[in-house]
Amino acid sequence: MKFINRENELTVLNSNIMSGGLFIIYGRRRIGKTELLKQLKVPKKFRKIYYLVKEQPIEKTLEELNNKFIKELDELSLLDSPINNINKLFNFLMDKKIIFILDEFPLLMKEKNILGYMQEFLDNKPESAIILCGSYISAMEKIKDYSSPIYGRRMLSLKVQPLNFKNIKKFSIKSSKEELIKIYGVLGGIPEYLLKYSGNFDNFIKTNLFKKDSYLYEEAEFLLRYELRDLSLYNSILKSIASGCTTLNEIAQKSYVKKNAIVKYINMLIGLDIVKKELPYLSAKKEKLKERGALYFIKDNYFNFYYNFIYPFKEEIDLGYTNKVFNFFNKNYNAYLGYIFEEAAKQLIIKKYKANFGRQWGNYKSKKNKRLETLTYEIDLLSVDQKTKNIIAFEVKWKNLSYQKTKNILNELKNKIKYLPLELDGYKIKIGIVGKNIKNKNKIKNNNFLAFDLRDF
Repeated sequence: MKFINRENELTVLNSNIMSGGLFIIYGRRRIGKTELLKQLKVPKKFRKIYYLVKEQPIEKTLEELNNKFIKELDELSLLDSPINNINKLFNFLMDKKIIFILDEFPLLMKEKNILGYMQEFLDNKPESAIILCGSYISAMEKIKDYSSPIYGRRMLSLKVQPLNFKNIKKFSIKSSKEELIKIYGVLGGIPEYLLKYSGNFDNFIKTNLFKKDSYLYEEAEFLLRYELRDLSLYNSILKSIASGCTTLNEIAQKSYVKKNAIVKYINMLIGLDIVKKELPYLSAKKEKLKERGALYFIKDNYFNFYYNFIYPFKEEIDLGYTNKVFNFFNKNYNAYLGYIFEEAAKQLIIKKYKANFGRQWGNYKSKKNKRLETLTYEIDLLSVDQKTKNIIAFEVKWKNLSYQKTKNILNELKNKIKYLPLELDGYKIKIGIVGKNIKNKNKIKNNNFLAFDLRDF
């Protein structure tokens, strides 16, 4: 697998590995955890031992580990006195200067007291480093939970995240930036998916997603089945969110889940990085609003694509009606990309301004026909620094924009600022837009607006 943009993760690992102890590396399948571990620098006098845990009896696992230690560490004593239980395994590692990687570690969690033995190992301050790697996210989270025997021990935990949009082009994908957004909307920042991209977008969609038994046709359900029990319930919830339900009440009604139970299921999907919870930017830190007023979206781009364009049409795909499904996709994909482009724009703007940005929405009162009405407003990207008294606000449009249309959008955004729940006196306000293509972009900038389009990505 091609190794791209994991510098921060590698720096953290390489700078801490000499101290030994426990390292936890986890994240969804296909995200590049194993490749990250391959790039790890091994300090002098240390040896790196990698072992992929398999679904097999513990006796077979220990036999394979014995053979590995004999072969790679020249531990011939194991021929006469082999490691035959988990406790002996940790005792063996105690005085060794090795980096011992257990990939897919959750498969060993069924072994009685394995974390207890690991606790004793860590309490004796070994020179060895043990790296536990896994794709089973909920199990990996439990390992570092406060109820775990190894909680609070010498430990570094790293959750590997999808790559940002800017890294997509590094996968030798020779496409325009517009097509890269289209690819990002299907595959997200998952390295293994991106490596499968063939170079022809329409053909890739037809052969890898809209075809029974193809690589990505049922990948989403496979990943859910790996983590969860009631697949039908979670399918229903994700389909509801994909169809436009964003509040807990809407999602519960559409997916036929009791309202008092929906939070538990949604929180599970949030923990798996499939769903995200959003609060208005200016109220996100207020404790009372943590549930009330929150909106929910599918965070993972591949899952988002799956529940928009594959799951609702599985019957048609199974029957071979690929062209029918593809025609629906063709008509609706551009509208879907508005949400995808907003996330890519957020990544760009955060990097440029070194500030936190989020979506802001709320209500305001307006007099119409002598009646006071409650209306809503929304700002796509907002940053407020109360110390420096700076406000930066952006509208994001997945459209080709004329000069006049851009000016109209910016003036509307400028008007929305007055609805913010802030005393605006003393604030410096910058207004901007991110579009697919903006005509006369420099002229817009000369009018004291901020403007970015695909040419800036």
